Parts: sequence; structure tokens; C-alpha cells
Amino acid sequence: MKKIFLIPILFCLLLCVGCSDDTPNEQKVKDEYAAWKYVNAFAHGTMSQYYLWKDEIAKDLDAWDWEWSEPKAKVLKIRYKENGKDVDRWTQVYDNFSKKTANIVTTYGFEYALYQAGSSKQLVLVTTLVYPGSPAEKAGLKRGNLIVGLNNEPITTDNYQQLPTLASAELMVQTQSSQKVVKMQAVSMYEDPVVLDSIYRWDDKKVGYLFYNQFNVLSCEKLISVCKRFKNEGVSELILDLRYNVGGTSVVHQLLASMLAPEENVVRNDVYLKRVYNKDYAEELQEEGESLGQILQSQMEWTINGEKYDYDLSDANIGITKLYVLTSGKTASASEAFLIGLRPYLDIEIIGETTRGKFCGGYNLLAADWYQEQVDVYREEGRDFYAEHSDLADWKTYVADWGMYVINYYFTDKTGTRPDFSKGLSPDFKVADAPFETYPLGDEREVLLHAALTRAGKTDLPSRSIVSRSPEDDFLLLGYPSSGNELVEW
Repeated sequence: MKKIFLIPILFCLLLCVGCSDDTPNEQKVKDEYAAWKYVNAFAHGTMSQYYLWKDEIAKDLDAWDWEWSEPKAKVLKIRYKENGKDVDRWTQVYDNFSKKTANIVTTYGFEYALYQAGSSKQLVLVTTLVYPGSPAEKAGLKRGNLIVGLNNEPITTDNYQQLPTLASAELMVQTQSSQKVVKMQAVSMYEDPVVLDSIYRWDDKKVGYLFYNQFNVLSCEKLISVCKRFKNEGVSELILDLRYNVGGTSVVHQLLASMLAPEENVVRNDVYLKRVYNKDYAEELQEEGESLGQILQSQMEWTINGEKYDYDLSDANIGITKLYVLTSGKTASASEAFLIGLRPYLDIEIIGETTRGKFCGGYNLLAADWYQEQVDVYREEGRDFYAEHSDLADWKTYVADWGMYVINYYFTDKTGTRPDFSKGLSPDFKVADAPFETYPLGDEREVLLHAALTRAGKTDLPSRSIVSRSPEDDFLLLGYPSSGNELVEW
């Protein structure tokens, strides 16, 4: 049925091939269709080797039709499910992969969430975070701003997802007494995930606060510097704000954990996390001498995308006795791995909301890199890739910026305990994030920080003027825009 349905489409496309005056849209359609085979071969090969649940979807892999399958839809269709519900909600093919993995991004420099406001049920965007030096900051946006319109249209469940892709935007911002128009142009910039660090002092106690928004390799030097300052200042407890942290690079959360875990465990190189792969790939890694886990360590070296990183953490272990972690439904992936791996070693109290439940990680793979690797492997074996795969000989023409994020392992703590994929990590002390209250991050009145400082024993906190306000009554959280930050590099 599928091929019968698609033949007329192919016929139309072939007719267009003979036209000398194709419109840009027609050419784009032809190029996208021509890329299917090449992208499918890449995606199929990737999942056949790395995919965590490859054995569970073996029949789907065997039945994969390279010629007639749209790769994005195909991968979404076959990724692992239980009882018709996606267990794997992350493996995906992209046609703009470099944008998804870039440290320097085109952005307005602010984050937001979609809420339904009050009894009117009006959809609004609430600004959750504004990066310093960004177009958003220069335009006057602050945490808690209510955005009620985008480019002369009311906020909808569709256009709020499109906002990050727009080169320019005109926002209608609701103030207490009126509305104002805010115009911005997106720029290429590095959004520093070490957003805020400070120390709160009372009696003879010092508690550090670190708002950290992505486990990004470019942030390591700053992370180390902050931890050294906390140590030198005598910080005994730490509030780590991961409420909007959707993940990042796995070795970075290993680095942070090694600065927070008890020094004796770091010196012994105790097991931090274990990783479980599909059986074949696990055997392949073991044959190559690769570790199937991560350890706490004071010296860290790794190479990512050809770039070498070398860090000495011996003077950066803070020596804290307790860690308070602020979370929301956006807290995911590397943030959750960090919590799971560190909990056996440190007294951790989670304050906020249940995390996303992404207890797994994966590879970022560019189609062009995968093809080149196949060519190289064939050459090493004395074989000719192009002779054996003549139908894929033109791969350089078609794969362009196609790539894939593929889930290839789940993580456990040192005992092998893995949380349920259907659930996130529940808070020990439940508090709903409330950016609409407008208190800036780091303000002792901000609801999650206020709760953490209270739990840490601070009694002279300023009163919260709207502490009695019920977020559930006034603002209903509907979701966050999708983000490429969940992609993990090894």
C-alpha cells in the first residue's frame, strides 16, 4: 500500500527533474526526496549498531525501506515503545544538526514557558531567564514578564514553539497597567550557563548558590573557578539551581560531581555512574578497552570533536556537607544523571518539582561523519566502500547537515539501580516554580530559593508579598519550548 501510494509522488518529482526552470521550492523538494535514501542508510546503520533497544525493534530495522521511508518520520515510528507509548522520547533525525549541537547559537537570549493565565484561559509566555548582554536584556525583558502576542498574533501552542527559529520578533509584553511592544533581532552568542553564583551568610554559616543551566564543556573553567571560590570562602552547604537545565555533555556533570562529592571518595576514584548499552555494543566497547561507567576523579582529560580538555580539580573540591538541588519539569538528562550518581555519596535534598525522567543518554552523529567512517573502515579492511555500495556513492551531495541523536545507554547509580523511565525524580520538598511572581533569580524572595534557604536554616528571610498566591489558580503551566540542549556528546 505504501509504495502504491508513493509512486505518483515519485512520478511528479521525476517530471520536475526534466524542467530547466525549477522554482526554489521545487528544487528543495527534489533535494529532500533524493536525500531520503542516504539519510535512511545512515540512520539504519546508526541504530543497528548503537541503539539501546535495537534488539527490541529488530523486526522494524529489518523491514526498513531505504527508498520509500521519510527518515524523520520513520525513526519516530520505530523508536522503542511499550504498550503503544514511547519509552524513547528522544532519538531523532535532524536536517539542521549543526544548529542543534552548536555552543554559539542564534538566539534572543531569553527562555520562557507557556502558561494559561487565570480564568480567561489566555495563553501567555512567561519569561523565566534572561541572559546577560543578550538582545532580550538590552530590550528590557526581565524574569516574570508576560508576553501576550508574537508578531501581531496572540500566543498559541504553535507560534510559541516557532519563536526560537525567527530571525526577528515583535513581542507584545503585558505590564500591570498597559502593553508595550518589544522588538528584537536574533544574534549569534554564547549563552553562559553559569548564570549566577553567590554566597548567603547568617550566624556562622555560609551557603553557596549556583544557577547552572547546561552541562556545557565551555563552562568548565568557570565552574572550577566558582567551586574554588566557594571552598576558599568556607561554604559548607550548596544550593544548586538546575530548574531549567535540560542536560548537556556527560563528562561535565562528572566534573561537577567530582568537585561536590566527599574528597575521600574522589581520591579513591569511586564509581559515580554505570552505563548499560545494548549487548553487542557493550561487547564492542569492552573489546576496545573502553569503560562502561564513570568515576569520581580529581584529574580529568577528554577529547570532544577533536578538542582536548585537561582539568585539575584537586583544589576545587568544596567539601560541602549538604546539597540542595532546585528542580522543575524541565530538569532532565545530564541533570538527572548527576543527581542519581551523586546521591550515594552526599546528603541531597531535592526542592521543586518532579524532573523529566530522561534516565538515558546518547550520541550526536553527523551523517557525513558516519559515511566517512564507513569509507575509512572499508579501506582499512582492504575493501572499497563505493564498489560495494554504488547506490550510496553520491552521499556527499545529499547528506549536507543531516544528523541524528540516538539513545545508546541508560545510566544507573553505583549499585546498578535505575529509576523508572515513566517517572522523574520526585522532590523531597515540593514547591512549584513561579516566574510570574517577577522576583529575580538569586532574590531571597524567589519561591524556590526561599524554600531552599528556609530548609538550610535561614530565619531572617524577607517576607514574600505574594506568598499566599496560588500558582495553580492563576497560572497553569502548559509546557516549555523544545530544545536541542538535551543532545549529549561524548
